[in-house]
Parts: sequence; structure tokens; C-alpha cells
Amino acid sequence: MASINISRKSHSLWHLRMVDGVDGSVVELPLFVASSIKDFDLEQSAFVHEGHDYEVWVVTDAEIECELVTWCVNGRDALEVFIREADSSACGKEGRACVSYRLSRKDGERWYPFSMACGFASIEISFDYPNGHSRILGTRDLVCICDKEDQERVVSGILDEFVNGGQNTPMRWMFEGVEEDFGSAALTESENVFDDSQSMSAFLSLCEDVVRAYGRHLGYFRSHAYSRTAKESVVVGPSEVHRLGRNELMWLATMPNMLHRTDAETAVRMQGNYYIASKVRTERPCRTYDNLENRSVIAFLGRVESSLSNAITLAKTKIRNLRDIASRLKSFDVKEGAVLSLVVIESCLEREEPLVDRARSLLDEVKRISYSLRSALPRVADVAYKLPRRSKAFQEILPYMDVYSVMVKWDDFGEFRLIRDGLVLRTWRMDKLYEYYVLYKMLEALSACRFEPDYTLGRRPIRCIQYDVESKCFKNEDQVATLYELMRGSEKVKLYYQPVFYGEYQENNEVDLYRTTRGGRGFNYWTPDFYLIFKSGGETKRIIFDAKFRKMSAVRWAGKSNAESSMDSCLRKYKIDTLAEDGSRVDALWLLCGRVSRRQIKVRQNSPWAQSHKELVLPDGVAAVAPGANALLDVFGELGIDGHGQHPFPDGRPSYVGSAGEVVKDGSQGDLDSVDCSQDGIDDVAPLIAELIRLSVDSGALFDEKYARRMGVGHPLLRRRKPEGREANYYCEKSIDLGVGCCYLYKKWLPNNLNLLKRQIALLREKSV
Repeated sequence: MASINISRKSHSLWHLRMVDGVDGSVVELPLFVASSIKDFDLEQSAFVHEGHDYEVWVVTDAEIECELVTWCVNGRDALEVFIREADSSACGKEGRACVSYRLSRKDGERWYPFSMACGFASIEISFDYPNGHSRILGTRDLVCICDKEDQERVVSGILDEFVNGGQNTPMRWMFEGVEEDFGSAALTESENVFDDSQSMSAFLSLCEDVVRAYGRHLGYFRSHAYSRTAKESVVVGPSEVHRLGRNELMWLATMPNMLHRTDAETAVRMQGNYYIASKVRTERPCRTYDNLENRSVIAFLGRVESSLSNAITLAKTKIRNLRDIASRLKSFDVKEGAVLSLVVIESCLEREEPLVDRARSLLDEVKRISYSLRSALPRVADVAYKLPRRSKAFQEILPYMDVYSVMVKWDDFGEFRLIRDGLVLRTWRMDKLYEYYVLYKMLEALSACRFEPDYTLGRRPIRCIQYDVESKCFKNEDQVATLYELMRGSEKVKLYYQPVFYGEYQENNEVDLYRTTRGGRGFNYWTPDFYLIFKSGGETKRIIFDAKFRKMSAVRWAGKSNAESSMDSCLRKYKIDTLAEDGSRVDALWLLCGRVSRRQIKVRQNSPWAQSHKELVLPDGVAAVAPGANALLDVFGELGIDGHGQHPFPDGRPSYVGSAGEVVKDGSQGDLDSVDCSQDGIDDVAPLIAELIRLSVDSGALFDEKYARRMGVGHPLLRRRKPEGREANYYCEKSIDLGVGCCYLYKKWLPNNLNLLKRQIALLREKSV
């Protein structure tokens, strides 16, 4: 029996030979010790097709004494396959006598080993010998091509929603609490800002607003900039001295070397002799531009310049890496079919390169304006930028008013991080990019169903959690949050992204499902894409979602009529071979497909009896989730978590609740006008404000408009005196005592303002702990 070797390539000869059942092409690959293969190590000599069947052999000069081996592609869905000696006279590439072993699922059954691979396929084969030894061998990453369809449209649509989509609640949830290593540039140096990080496109639009504001008034700053008259100390000749007073004489007393004896009578006489000064220090009025306003104007432009420069550097680094990968993928001679990852990379480059060019031109313009300003406003002290107080000049002089308005926009922008663009630039494996897209659409659907973060738990409801798994194929997700704890009244939702169902009992981040079957070496766990727990009225529903960038027909029957059904495989894993701690099982399984052009769902439980007893059956099924074809709300309706059972709407569409409790139709929650809170609404807000006062170091900040902007409010949260005029419309008529004396509470609260208020309270709680 061959011994186990830890070198990159074992001393024994190991090769994998695969024959394409469609075109007869042969793929020969060396097998390496799996632990020695890099995270991404592209195999340049061959590629495979996701929709073709293959005959697979292992060619080796080592002895194999096992009937079953474990076959795994991309670390997912490990399968036990039969291995039988097929040819004892095979010849290896190095001329050594070898034995050829056939790998197969069942006798005579065609095998589609890459039916669920997407973009790349990394193979691992585990040989478990009777004496307890094992050998795990693997290949480099193989390019996995697919049929030419309309992938460009789908990929472009996904990138549009990630990068060019506006800032919204689901996008904030997705990146909340993520430690971003792609690079960040804080736009303010004020106190903590909320992480409403936006895309590079939105950031460049903000920079363009800054450039336009400065460009409009550059002529004014160069000729009529705000200045003041100050006294300047200068050392001049005696003929230029306008007055000789105490200060001048005191300076001469300390500088006797400046006095020269003279025969003429002068104002300076000592010991009977007259003296004249060669130089005198005196004060004269002068015009100075060194004031708060001009310091802020120049410092703000410097902050914009540094942020732009940082963004360009980070984006160029990632784009350079993408170009390198694209050139390697283009080297493959693919006559029929498409390399899906190349489609993703080219779409990314097509989208990001113009943004970098746009950023470069903006940076040049900012540098030009900065140089011109510094020349026109000499001797202005360099200071670190911080949003200045709104002085009289910022309120009355039009150029300064315009610049201050873009400063406020910059400050409200919060923090610019290349997190969304970085997610795309780093995620050029299509299967992972589609998982992120499904996560975003799932959070969007939950938000549409009026779920919001559950801040009553005493911990961050949205966070990134880690699992303890010793496997090369599993990596903890760190680019997006992986646990979302949401609520809608008394109803609770807990959504896990890439959870782990262990095969042994251990601490599991409150995941209550376990694998009940023993897997191969290192694969004693399940990792579905999404696990959703819905609790309502004492009832608990456990639902698994798996994202498949496939056509719906391919997911239901794995692409061919006689190939294994992907739906059946997932049902076996997650509904039969998985059990909860209390003995219950997964209630529903849904596969979400990305290669679709129209919105549709297909329910598995579709018999006449099942259709007439829907209250007894929580259905499984397949649904479309793609740009322009998103059926997630329909799925939530089938599962009873869309809220329509408790809140019926005439048009059957999800609606949004305003701050006064009224329902706002048409899904336009982002365009709500402010409405007065009812008395019940005030009763809800007052305890939150009281808690904020208790946790705040300086409760007086609640009377400051700048602090209120953290909650998206343009007026102080509290006022000590009863407001008059227009201000009175924004505050309660009656005063209230919240522990800081009687005051008047702001009442124009919108749902997003309340969410920001709750987030601020949660952050302060964490700091206090």
C-alpha cells in the first residue's frame, strides 16, 4: 500500500483522466496532495464543461485497496463513488507502469460531475483505506465553461444593482459590522458616524458637486474672499514709523544694538546723549485671510483630494489583478461555450475603468482649484478638516453658503468605503457573486415585508459570525454580515448566510440544526446558502434556501433527464439527513435560480390534495431570482411570512408603515413626506429618547442640531423653550420630563429616522458594556 506523502506532488504517480461523453475530448490532470494546493491555482492545460457527462479514471502506480472514495467539487456536495480496477497495463506520462481505476456513481449510469459547478471546478478525491489511513488528492482550479446563453444580461443586471444601485436599507444591513480590508476613507473627523457606505459612483457624484461649487465661485475667492483687518508686527526703518509708543520703546530697550549715537536732537536720550534707531518694531494694520471660514474652505478641498487619491489607488490595484486573471482565462481556446467568470470580469472592468478615469479627471480638477485657492489666500494656516460651525459668513455670503452646503452633504455622506465596488472586484467567481445577489434580494424582500433589526435583544442584531470548521473547502465569510435578527411586531426572523450544520455537538452560533449522517473525511457538516427561522404566535418555521446560478429545469433535473436531480439531492441532505435539537425537521426547501428571464415559481407539492390543503403543507419549490425576474415575495407568500395573513392589503402587494401607523402603498417608502406622530407614536419615541439620554456622556448634545443629524433629523431632538413660528410645527405642544428637565420633543419621525435612533442606542449600549 502506498504511504501518505505531504509533498506538493506525491512520490507515486497520480493522474486524473476524464473523457467528455459529448465530444470525446480527453482531459488529463495531475493530482496533488490537497493541503499543498493554493487557494486559487489555475490549471492552464485543460477545461471542462458544466453540462457534459464524463467517464472518470484515476491512473496511478500506487496500490488502492478501497471500494468507495469521496468525490467533491468546490468543497460542496461530497459524493461517495465506486472505484474499480479497469486496466492494469496503463502507462503513465513518465513511462511508469500504472493501473487505471474507473470512478462511477452506478454501473452504466452517465455521470455529470460538474453540473453544479459555476465558473471554476476544483476537484478533491479522498481515499479511505481499511487500516484507517487516508489520502486526499486534488486538482488545481479548472475553468468550467457553460453554454452560450444570455449570461451577459444577467451578470450586467446583478452588477448594476450592486454597484450603481442607490443607498438603501438592505444594502446597509448587508455590510453592517463587516471589517473591511479593501480600504476606507472617512469623510469626516467628527464623532462616530453611521456606516452608510455607498458605491464609488455615488462618491464621485458627490465629488463633482464639490468641484462645481468651488468652480462657480473661484473668481470670487481670488478677488473678494472674506478677510479681516488685523495688526501685524513689522520691523521697519525710523522714517516708516507712524507712531512711537510704549511697545516700540520697550522693544528698543531690549535691542540696544539697534541704537546709534547722533549729534542731532532725537526723541531718545540717555545719559545726556541722543540716539537714533536703525530699525524699530511697530504694529501696522493689514488685511489677513487667516480665519475660520478660509481655513475650512482650503482644508475641505484637501480632504476631498486625499479621499479621491485613496479611492483611485485602491481601485487600480484590484483592476490590475482582474486584468491579470482575464488574460489567463482568454488563453483557453474555447470554440463553443462561454467562460462565465470571464464574462463577470469583463463586465466588472467595463464598469469600473470609466469610474477610475472619471476619478482621475476629478482629482486633477481638485488639485488645480486647490493650487489657485492657496495662491489667492496666502498665509492661511493648515488645519485638519472638520465641519465648521455655521458662522455669519457661511450664512450670508453666497459663495461661502454654497461651499458650506456641500460640506454638509459630505458630512452626511458618512463614510466612503469601496465595500460594494470591492465586493464585486474581488468576487469574480459567479457562484459567489450570485449568492451575494440573492442575499441582497432576500434582505430587500424582508424589508418590503416590514421587518427591521431587532434591537430589543441587547446585542447587535446584524453581525458577522464565525464557525469552527477544519476543512480546506470551508472559509468563514467576512465580506458581508452572516446573521440577521429581524422583527415585525411580535414576529421574529433569524436569517443565516452560509450556516454550518455540524455532524457532532458543539457551539454553533445558536444554529439548532445538525447533520445526522457521517460524511467523508473533513466533510462532516452541511453548508446550505441560507437558513431562515420564522417565529410567530408560538409557531416556528425552519426554511432552507440554496442559490443556484442555473436554469430552473437544470436545477430540478440537473440538466439532463437521466442525471441526478439537484432538488432531490438537497431534499435528502436538508430535510432527511438534518435534524433540529428538539427532534423537528426542516419545514421547507427552496432552490433559487439565476438563469431565468421571467418571474416564476414551481411548487413541488402540487397534487390536487396538496393544493386543497395548503394550511397543512409548507411547500418546497424552485423560484426565479434574477434581475427583472424576482419571485422572492411570491415565495414568502407561499411560506406565510410576508405578513399578508395578519395585514391584508387590497392590492396584494407588500406595503410600508409610516410613522403614524398608516399604510403607504406602491412601495415608495423612501419618498415619504414627514407626518406628525400620533400620541401613541410619541409614547413609543419618548422611552427611546430617555434611554439615549441615560447612555449619553453629554445629554446636552440632544439639544444640538448637529447631533440630531445622526438620526437624519434637521432639528434638535429636544428644546428647552417652547418653539415658535414654523419651528412649532416640528415639536409636541406639551412639554415632557425625560430626566433633563421639562423640554419639548421633536415629533416628525419617519421609520428610517427611528431605525437610526435605535442603532445609535445599540452602539452606546455596546460601548457601555
